[in-house]
Amino acid sequence: MIRIINHDQILDKILGFIDSTFGTPAPEDVIFLEIGDVERYDQLHINKAICPTLGQLKKSARSWLPSLATEIVVYSDQARPDLAQMAAKILSDQGYGNIYLYLAGEEDWLASGLWTNSSRVPVDGFSEKVPQ
Repeated sequence: MIRIINHDQILDKILGFIDSTFGTPAPEDVIFLEIGDVERYDQLHINKAICPTLGQLKKSARSWLPSLATEIVVYSDQARPDLAQMAAKILSDQGYGNIYLYLAGEEDWLASGLWTNSSRVPVDGFSEKVPQ
């Protein structure tokens, strides 16, 4: 099931309490997927987010997102919300049941001053990239 989620709902429902001054890391059982430009992702992204392509989601999501119950927040930049919507549909079609589509995206997150990162995030045993 795909649910549209806003900033406050992310904080309340998925991430729980956040210290707005310092922020806290995302829980291990919540996966953030940034869909879009890898160069932009390399510069700045939500802490612990990974950046697969739509092709990688279709081909190998089950290998690095093994549990269909995983809570997945999918977002993109506001210029291309269609990419996040397509990714959410791909995951839903594969049987994932806890997909949260964050349409306000990265811009909303950054404007709130919450935690970010500027390096690639390894995915369970894979080096610096989501498997091809």
